[in-house]
Amino acid sequence: MSSFEDISKNMKEKNIGNIYPTSVYRYRKQLKFEFKAPKIRQFFSEKNITERLQFAHSILSNNFQSEKIIFSDECRFCIGSDNSWRWVKRGEMSDDIYFNQTKYPQKSLMIFGAIGRGFKSKHVFVEQNVNEIEYRRLFTESEICQRLNDKYGQGGFFYMQDGAPVHTCHTAKLFLKKRCTFIKNWPPNSPDLNPFEHLWWAMKRILHKHKIFSKEELKKKKK
Repeated sequence: MSSFEDISKNMKEKNIGNIYPTSVYRYRKQLKFEFKAPKIRQFFSEKNITERLQFAHSILSNNFQSEKIIFSDECRFCIGSDNSWRWVKRGEMSDDIYFNQTKYPQKSLMIFGAIGRGFKSKHVFVEQNVNEIEYRRLFTESEICQRLNDKYGQGGFFYMQDGAPVHTCHTAKLFLKKRCTFIKNWPPNSPDLNPFEHLWWAMKRILHKHKIFSKEELKKKKK
């Protein structure tokens, strides 16, 4: 799970040899190894599969305009190394090597945001556990409605959120109902349907290149 910079440093410290990171990089390329984060495999019960199919049919039958769907999400960013990246030989797909169990690091920072075609909201840092009040603050400070009402007209977009209890509770639904049209039945256990997941992954990959050990440093890098 060590990067080629760490491999080079460890070899020097153990007097194995003065091998530069560029040499380690070249050798790993010859051996067809890639350094990457493990993928997360979603578990789907029969109920999950049925609900995903029903959701897909409802989207198709209602002729949703995909360019007007705004995808929201919260994401945790690890502070410091999470030791999850590893060397994987090209073509190897062993579950033990290539997949990892989902877990939250102890030192982390959560961010809320929303994206759509030609749209990006303000990213808002979560200051406490996300309850009903905090969720309303995140939504408001992200300025989703202000920006999209100017773009599509009052309420002319579809807001997507996952099925977390804080998103689907009665007060949250009333809050959203007064401000926008939102997708009410997002299928459970389906982050792969949200394109924001790809953006979070790209952001984490960029931040992985930096050694960050405090929330203040992470906020600066995030900006």
